[in-house]
Amino acid sequence: NFTVTLTNNSTATAAELIAINAATNQSVTATGVTTITGSIADVNTVLTAEGNQDTPGDDIDLDADFAVTITDTGSVAATTLTTLDSGVPGTVNANTVDTVTGTAAAIAAAATADTNGTLVLKAAFGATVDAGVVAASDLNTISAQTTATIDATGATAINGTATEVSDALADTQIS
Repeated sequence: NFTVTLTNNSTATAAELIAINAATNQSVTATGVTTITGSIADVNTVLTAEGNQDTPGDDIDLDADFAVTITDTGSVAATTLTTLDSGVPGTVNANTVDTVTGTAAAIAAAATADTNGTLVLKAAFGATVDAGVVAASDLNTISAQTTATIDATGATAINGTATEVSDALADTQIS
């Protein structure tokens, strides 16, 4: 039954915020936290406890402009990244992720978020596109945002304008 207020301009790991929240039945005022670091799963747990950003009374009360740095490595689904990006008011730094997976459209959405600066992917993130029909424009968007290989070997058809399809087929990054 104690209150917790975290200092201004501080950073916290998602695991620390979860542990602090578990230790008290009072709201944790974390509006001073500017950056949260941790796994996607832990950050999502914090966001669930937070509920409404910058609104007092949540289990964890975060400010309306915090950023997140995720620590996940290996492969992460594009939809996981874009969902997290849409739930965080600041930048989501995911430059530890090696490969982004999913539909070409979902990976292109993550690449676009990277272009827009709300999601930070490593410059050479790999991409593994799900099997099925893909839009050439999505492949071209992904290729424009990474220097790594885009594995689209599962594509059963590539649709788009003649220029879009021609560009995708000529792109040596796309396999």
